[in-house]
Amino acid sequence: MDSRAQSTVVATVLLVAIVFIVGGTIFVAGSNTVGDTPRTAPSTALNLDMNSSSLVFTHLSGESLNASDTVVVLNGNDGNTERIRLSDAVDSDADGRLTVGESVTLLYTASASSYTVYLVDEASKQPIGNWRRTVSVLGVDLGTNGGGLKASGDVNPGSDNGTATVSQNGRTVKIKGNQWAQTDKSYTITPDTTLSVTFESDVVCEIHAVGFAEGQDESRMIRLAGTQNWGTNVTDLGEPYYQEGSGRVRYQIPIGEYYDDEGQLTGGELTAELVLTNDCDDQSGLVDGTNDPEDVESTYSGIDVST
Repeated sequence: MDSRAQSTVVATVLLVAIVFIVGGTIFVAGSNTVGDTPRTAPSTALNLDMNSSSLVFTHLSGESLNASDTVVVLNGNDGNTERIRLSDAVDSDADGRLTVGESVTLLYTASASSYTVYLVDEASKQPIGNWRRTVSVLGVDLGTNGGGLKASGDVNPGSDNGTATVSQNGRTVKIKGNQWAQTDKSYTITPDTTLSVTFESDVVCEIHAVGFAEGQDESRMIRLAGTQNWGTNVTDLGEPYYQEGSGRVRYQIPIGEYYDDEGQLTGGELTAELVLTNDCDDQSGLVDGTNDPEDVESTYSGIDVST
């Protein structure tokens, strides 16, 4: 055989081998490039209904959302920013996803009159959507932040070993330790009055209650949670009894109707201060019996008194 012919065949085989090797290299490189492509946010159409105490997201179309990876960012025109994870919704689905036709409700407390709301996919660090909303901020007129409450000793002399502070333009009261709080302002209650409040407590102790009363008037206090049988159980008014670990729970209490049924209204009305309690006398009264009562903190937020 001609040696030149052999050289040609060998060269051709080597060329084909090189092409395949190069092709394989190109394929591998291309595969790595595809694998490094940044994740994008889900393509989803949502509707947002918003008021001064809640946000309701309804999934209209597109991809489902992983609730634990999705965060709501609220930027108020007062300069404050709040972040809420979608998985903190009060009516979140057991499968942890928001799909077409489903709605979820998130609780918050408005301190501003206007908000820009962003929905962010944390996995991709990209926005899913944004909205601008104006809300009507209805407070209980507690005065300036940090004020508007009577000294606890004037309300319940036996429960004044803690602190109570007002924030968010009078819509939130935080109570820590064994403490009762009562507003300086009096309210006129009629049969049509509703007391709305979002309650949250890290630990449940003896009495967590709300009502319009003078000091320790048990007949006017509605117990939202607690180990002590005191006041009226909120379940008697059609609302759920708060359980430790429940997070934020929104209550709509028809307190005027209740007072009217109990004969508490004189001439169709009653004038009294708003009382909020975090009654934690000792460790034995706590649900788990291990926490220090001085560290128990309850939050009453989104407080609205409407008639």
